[in-house]
Amino acid sequence: QMLVGGATPTAALRLALTLPCAALLADISHVRRRKTTAPHRFMKYPGYAGQHGRALMDRELYLPKEWADDGERRQATKIPKHIEFKTKPQLAQQMIERTVAAKVPFAWIAGDEVYGDNRSLRVWLEQHDLHFVLAVRSNQYVWTERMRQETVEELGKTITRKDWHTLSAGEGTKGPRWYDWARVPLLSWQMPCERWLLLHRSRADGKPAFMCAMRRRIRTCKRWCR
Repeated sequence: QMLVGGATPTAALRLALTLPCAALLADISHVRRRKTTAPHRFMKYPGYAGQHGRALMDRELYLPKEWADDGERRQATKIPKHIEFKTKPQLAQQMIERTVAAKVPFAWIAGDEVYGDNRSLRVWLEQHDLHFVLAVRSNQYVWTERMRQETVEELGKTITRKDWHTLSAGEGTKGPRWYDWARVPLLSWQMPCERWLLLHRSRADGKPAFMCAMRRRIRTCKRWCR
């Protein structure tokens, strides 16, 4: 089931999916139909994931900038005049706003580096007290508790061996997906919530991945992993 254009979710959908740990997925799907170059075939879909299932919540047209600036293309494909170029993080924020307005309950917003690397989106989520876990690239800068900026890769190098915890990221086709997890506190001065840098690495190659997170106090790395 998909809720289009900010439509209010049905009671049945809320009952089926709503849990305190349900997540709104800003890692939006990118769909293009075959045998066409029309930009309206590129759609963005935010998802909703809970213990009892998943659903697509909304949709937005992603209009590439070269199409937005080309009047002939717009006319040929009948793109409405009010449709303008917006980045993927801007579209995500727009749909998150509609989801909040529709009073869809969720505990987290999750997304990949496209969204996590956008500082404006992270700041907006913090300002609206929307908890999130967003992947970031290794060259992203964050404010540390030492009152200075460092890249997440540099900060990750301060983690000691005893700081890593082996935890399952859920069941896969071959059983539990085991990763090593660690976290580093970030500057959270005068904030009702806490900022953290989360890291997880494959037990096969040891290569870390980085996530910026904000949440009211969570005592253990295991809770973050869940």
